[in-house]
Amino acid sequence: MTSEVTLYIDLRSPFAYLAKADALALERDFDARLNWLPFALDLQGAYGGEVAERSERDWRKVRYLYMDARRLANRQGLIVRGPQKIFDPTIAHIGLLFAKAHGTFPAYHTAVSDRFWRRELDIEDRDAIGAIIAEIGGDGAAFARYLAGSGKEDYAATVAAAEQRGVFGVPSFLLDDELFWGTDRIWLLRERLAANAASSACRASCSTTSCSGAPTASGCCASAWRRSRPARRRANPRLRARIRSAWRSSVPCPPHRGRTR
Repeated sequence: MTSEVTLYIDLRSPFAYLAKADALALERDFDARLNWLPFALDLQGAYGGEVAERSERDWRKVRYLYMDARRLANRQGLIVRGPQKIFDPTIAHIGLLFAKAHGTFPAYHTAVSDRFWRRELDIEDRDAIGAIIAEIGGDGAAFARYLAGSGKEDYAATVAAAEQRGVFGVPSFLLDDELFWGTDRIWLLRERLAANAASSACRASCSTTSCSGAPTASGCCASAWRRSRPARRRANPRLRARIRSAWRSSVPCPPHRGRTR
């Protein structure tokens, strides 16, 4: 069964931008579908107010975060240049909702994000966002009508729903209402998706073959859980990599923390 993972991003967050490749890998490696949605960070509250109001300690934090972002961007061959002001993301995020509704989200996300982080795009400029919509094959005039009409209400409702679900930062992934925040928590989400895939494989095995033994926590009998072990390994790249590394170094395979017995 396909798992739906809701992913909240803010186009002003370098870490949401840099999570794109790992997020797309979830769809490639698992039976999962990403539902991308915009969220508005409270950047003033998180980093000491407006740019002119920041203390030296706030600036040390900001400088470090962008240094970290650039290091991560270099690994992906991307450019991250710190914005020179705190932008209002409303127009760009409404554009995201519009592009998503019209099937052009991937191209929109790439175009807006890449240009914004190269300091080539003012995301507060409605004409610039409309031009990108038209460039990727959308209807710029329809976007202008949506922006002037129900777009702001749809965006506000999306942010409010995210807050109701416990979202406070980006990137935030939600799987069955369980929250995984940050690029450094994606491995936990991968383990949860792998466990879901293993349970599905086990239940399928149990339904098509004779079972023996007591049910396990997965809902399968013990014999079906054992038969599903190859599928569980295939579903979990982290476990696969650990097994391969141990085999190459001729040492006993290390225990896998996320393995469900």
